[in-house]
Amino acid sequence: MGMFLLLAVLALIPAMIAQKKGRSALLWWVFGVLLFIVALPASIIIKPLEAQATGKKCPKCAEFVKEEALICKHCGSDVTSIDVSPIEATVIQDESEKDQSKDKV
Repeated sequence: MGMFLLLAVLALIPAMIAQKKGRSALLWWVFGVLLFIVALPASIIIKPLEAQATGKKCPKCAEFVKEEALICKHCGSDVTSIDVSPIEATVIQDESEKDQSKDKV
C-alpha cells in the first residue's frame, strides 16, 4: 500500500511536466504510475504542442494556411477566393435577404 502511494505521488512529476507542454496530465500520471522510470525522461524530452492553427482552410486538402496566403503550401491550390467560411457566408446571405424583404415592405 505504501509503495503504491509513493508511486502515485512520484507520478505527479512527469504529469505536471507533460501538462505544461500541452499534454494530458491524467494520461501522463497513469504512465508515470505504471512506468515512472520511462515516463520521467519522456516527459522531459517531449516537445510542447503547437498552438491551434489559425487562418483559412484549403478547400482541396483541408490544411490550414495563413490568411495572407495566395497558394496552399501543402497542395499548391489557389486559396485567394476563400474569404469566409460557409457558415459565415450563409449568415451574411440570410441577413441580406432580410434587408431586401424589408425594402419591399
